[in-house]
Amino acid sequence: MMSDDLLDDLEAWVPFKSTMSYTLRMVRMTFEATRLQQRLETLLQRSDHFSNSVNR
Repeated sequence: MMSDDLLDDLEAWVPFKSTMSYTLRMVRMTFEATRLQQRLETLLQRSDHFSNSVNR
């Protein structure tokens, strides 16, 4: 189960390495609260944005 505490911990890891990003994208979030789904998606987008800007 996803939780705010886990997402708080994950936030410190942004930007994620590609393996971590891939793994988090595979987490089944269908039954999690919409708020948690959105928060994880936001973290992944931030990580992608940071990674893309560093690689330019």
